Amino acid sequence: MEAISTLRDFQFRGYDLVRSDPLTYGPVLGFGAWLDPVHVRRHTLYVQHMQYLAATYEMGLVSEKGLRSDALANMFAFSTGRLFWEGASPHWHVAYPNPQTQRFIRIADKALENAIADVPPIDADSLAHPLGELQEQAVDTPAGEEAGPTGSGAR
Repeated sequence: MEAISTLRDFQFRGYDLVRSDPLTYGPVLGFGAWLDPVHVRRHTLYVQHMQYLAATYEMGLVSEKGLRSDALANMFAFSTGRLFWEGASPHWHVAYPNPQTQRFIRIADKALENAIADVPPIDADSLAHPLGELQEQAVDTPAGEEAGPTGSGAR
């Protein structure tokens, strides 16, 4: 178990390094300089997230229902999550022959299929982060005044 923890720690530090400077370190993972740094950051986080979900499922920490109704449904609500798994799933089917991991992959494939059938994807690139907007506006709120529903100070 300690060896797995050490390998995961090394892997996560590598992903963190790639995300910190995608143009310099992206090629280590096969990303070319032609790729948008945002794409590289998202992709590496999607890889980590799916590995985390697979591990928690295999360890019995999350149920199939929990995966389908929460983690995978939320991920596949976005076009970027759908595109990631459409590209990664065929690789995972070959690279991870463990029966439990194969079960996880089938669950993810079905969750993606359901998401595609149920709702159009959300374009992550067109969304403004609502908390970021509120936090920026809250900075402008004078002391002693409460922020209104839009985050601006009541004047």
